[in-house]
Amino acid sequence: MKTRIFLRRRERGQVLILALIALLILTLAIFLLLDVSNVIRAKVKAQNAVDAAALTGANWQRHTLNLLGELNLVKATTVLISDSMFGTTAQQGPDSFLQVENEEDAIQKRATQMESLREASDTLSQMQQRALFIVPLIGFGAAQQTAKNNGINYNESYGDAVRQQMLYVDNPSNVNRQNIFAQYMTPDYIRKNMFGYNWKNPYLATLDTILQGDGDISKGIAVLPNAQLLGSPRVKTYPPTTNDFAGYLQSRYIYDAIQSNYWCWLRELIRMNFSQTNWWGNLVTDEDSTFRQESEYLPVCVEIKAAQSGTWNTLKGSTLLDDQLKEVDYNADKLMNHYDLYDPAFNEKGEIIPSQDTDRKLNPLPVLDWAYYGWKWRAYDTTQTALWEDYLASPFKQQALYYSGAVSRMDVEAETVTVTGTLGVKGDRDNRLGDIFRDSYLPQSSEDSNAFLQTSSGENRLDAAQTRLQNNAPHIYAYAVAKPFGSLSIDNELQPPHLSGIVLPVFTNSAIIPTSLEDPGRNPLADYLWFEFLVEYLPTLGTVGSLDEIPQAMQNKYSFYHSMLKRLSDPDWRTQGITWLETPLWEPDPEKPDEKIPTNEDNCNPPGSVHYPPVLH
Repeated sequence: MKTRIFLRRRERGQVLILALIALLILTLAIFLLLDVSNVIRAKVKAQNAVDAAALTGANWQRHTLNLLGELNLVKATTVLISDSMFGTTAQQGPDSFLQVENEEDAIQKRATQMESLREASDTLSQMQQRALFIVPLIGFGAAQQTAKNNGINYNESYGDAVRQQMLYVDNPSNVNRQNIFAQYMTPDYIRKNMFGYNWKNPYLATLDTILQGDGDISKGIAVLPNAQLLGSPRVKTYPPTTNDFAGYLQSRYIYDAIQSNYWCWLRELIRMNFSQTNWWGNLVTDEDSTFRQESEYLPVCVEIKAAQSGTWNTLKGSTLLDDQLKEVDYNADKLMNHYDLYDPAFNEKGEIIPSQDTDRKLNPLPVLDWAYYGWKWRAYDTTQTALWEDYLASPFKQQALYYSGAVSRMDVEAETVTVTGTLGVKGDRDNRLGDIFRDSYLPQSSEDSNAFLQTSSGENRLDAAQTRLQNNAPHIYAYAVAKPFGSLSIDNELQPPHLSGIVLPVFTNSAIIPTSLEDPGRNPLADYLWFEFLVEYLPTLGTVGSLDEIPQAMQNKYSFYHSMLKRLSDPDWRTQGITWLETPLWEPDPEKPDEKIPTNEDNCNPPGSVHYPPVLH
C-alpha cells in the first residue's frame, strides 16, 4: 500500500508540464497569428498609400504636359499675331509672282521682326523650362503628403539619399563620387542658364523644402518616385575585353540569381572565361553624362528645342494645331495653310526666284523653340501587346490611350514590428549581444572565450546572429505605376498624343496601370547601398588581383554582394549550374535513337527576352 501511494506521489505534476508546453505553443501561435495579421495589414496600407501617391505624381505630370502644351499654343498665337510683319511690300498682278520693291528693306524688316519674335518665344520657352524643373517636384512633394495621409511615415534613408544626390547636382566635388567624366559637369555640357532661367538654385531649393523635417511631419520623404539621375553611376571595362563582365556585375538581378542558383538567368555568365584570377577585368566608373534639362524626379521626357521640319509637315497635313487654337477661341484656319516650309529666295536683281514657295513669306514656325516630345514617347508594338494578351481576360484594346512616355512610379519600404521576429533584438544596435555575453558569462582570462564566439571567418557569432535578426525584421515593400493619358483626333480617329511632335494640351486623365505595362524602373536612390556599391566597390575591384584583396571594411559593408561574387568565382559552383542546364528532361528511348531530347536550358526563356528571378511584392 505504501509503495502504491509513493508511486502516485511521483506522478504528480506531469500533466502540468504538458499543459505548460501546450500553453507555450499556443502563446507562440497567437503571437505568430498576430504578426501575420500585422504584416498583412501593413502591406495593404502600404499598397494603398503607394497607389495614391503614384496617381498624385501622374496628375502633376499631366498638369506639366498641359502647361507646356498651352505655352506652345501661345507661341503659335504669337506667330499669328505677327502675321503682317513677315510679308514684303509688293505689288501683285493676277498672274504674277509677288515682287519685292526693295530687297534691302524687306530683309531688314524680316530680321528685326524675327528678333522680336525670338525674344517673345524665348520668354515662353523660359516658362516652359521652369515648368519642366519645378512642376514635377510639386508632384514629388504632393505625393509625400498623399502617402502620409494614408498612414506611411517618412523614410529617413530615402531623405539621406536624396540629400546626397542634391550635393552632387550642386557640386560634384562635394560628395565621394568617382566622377571620371568631370568635363561633362561643366557649363559646356550642363546649361546653367536656359532661356534666361538659372534652374539650379530654385530646383535645389524646392527639393530642400520637401526634405526639411524640423519636427514637421508634413515634410520629409515617405515614398520615392522614379528618376533619371544626373551623373547616375554606370560601370564599364576599360580597356574593353571579350568577356564583358561589367554588364552583368552592375545588375542587381544577377546577385539575387546567384543567391538562388537561378541558372536560367545566369547561363551566359557562368559559361564566360574565368581563367584569370581577376576575371572581371579593369572596372571603372562611367557616369551617365546626359543632361536631360528637366527634373530628375517624375520626368515627363520633354525637351525644349527647335522642331524638325517633319513635325510641321505632319501638322500641316492635319488640323491638329488649328483645332487646338479654336478651343481657345482663336480663328486659326490660315495658320498651317499660310506658313509653309520654304523661305523666299532672291536673285541678283532682288527678284523672288520662282520655287515651290506658295506665299513668299518667311516661315517662323520651325525655327522657334518648342516643347517637343522626347524619344521615350512611342506607341507599343504588336509583339508587346500580344504578350500582354496572354495574361488578360479579354483581348487588348487597341486604343490611342496606350503609349509610352511620362510615367509615375512610387516605391515605399517600411519596417513592421513583430513579436516573434524581434524578441530580444530591438533597441540600440550598438548594444551587441556578443559583447554582453562575453563580458557577463565568459571568464576574461579564458583563452578560448574569444575563440568560442568567433566563426571561421573571424566574425562574432552572436553579433552576426543579432545583425541578421535586426536586418531581417519584416520589411514591407510596395510600389505602383500610374501615367497621364490623352489622345489626338486625326481623321476622326483617336491617336497617341506624341504624333503631333510638339506637346499639345490634350491630357485629360491619369490612371493606375499594371507595372508590366510600363515600368520606368526603381529609383536608384531607393537602395543607396547598391548605389554606393557601383561607385565604390566595383571600381576598387577593378584595381585588385583577387576578391580577398578587397579591403576588409568594404567586404563587411557590401557583405552580400561580396559573398555572391566569391560564389561566382567558385568553378565547382559554376559547373553545377552548367550541368543542370545541360541535363536532358527525360531519359532517351532506345526505340527512338534520333529523338532530340530538350534540356533544362531549353525551358528557359528565349534569348533576348526579359526574364528576372521571381520577386514577391
